[in-house]
Amino acid sequence: MDQKAQAYLASLVTKEVAELNDYQKAFLRARRSYLTDEQTEKFASVLNDKPAKENKLEEYQALTKQAKELKLAIPKGTKLDDLRTMVSEAQSQKDNNEHLA
Repeated sequence: MDQKAQAYLASLVTKEVAELNDYQKAFLRARRSYLTDEQTEKFASVLNDKPAKENKLEEYQALTKQAKELKLAIPKGTKLDDLRTMVSEAQSQKDNNEHLA
């Protein structure tokens, strides 16, 4: 995981579950292997054990919504992994810009 994604994950795990939006929940689900046991327990309701296909569809939909909020154009046929990268990079850039303002 790149440094931007690591920093974003570190910021998310300080939040309470109720504070997380759909994109952030999808981000945590996609990176559950990076969570500690304590964090996994804290976010258990987010990391529920739905079938993998359903999780991927929900994640894709959440990422698509986030991409639209970030005003990203999503090329037709964009794969989930590519969409994750696009949104993660755009969100990191937005967060950095807000931090500098």
